Amino acid sequence: MRLKCWSRREYRELNISEFALIKAEQKYVIGVLPSGVEWFLPHKTSVEGVELAAPQFIRASRSVLVAPAHVMGVSGRSKKRVLHTTVGDYRLSRLVRLEPVMAAARSNALCL
Repeated sequence: MRLKCWSRREYRELNISEFALIKAEQKYVIGVLPSGVEWFLPHKTSVEGVELAAPQFIRASRSVLVAPAHVMGVSGRSKKRVLHTTVGDYRLSRLVRLEPVMAAARSNALCL
């Protein structure tokens, strides 16, 4: 799935699989590349839509999807869990199943 994204007056067509993280902030959906560069996704894009179009992403919370290759680990317990990724730390919802996240973190630890 290719999306026409924009960042600082620059438009570029990017594949959704290029992003390390997809997050929703206020009324915008933002894709974060592995380098940390943030791109705004088109206005009609939603986190749920990206999740349906790209099932390889793991849901971390209601507003964050992360690519499994960029999961580093999880710290904390219950309501205070934090997901550590290559592009930052994000709160991990207690409603999210922990097994896929931990499996991705173990897989990435073996690759290092």
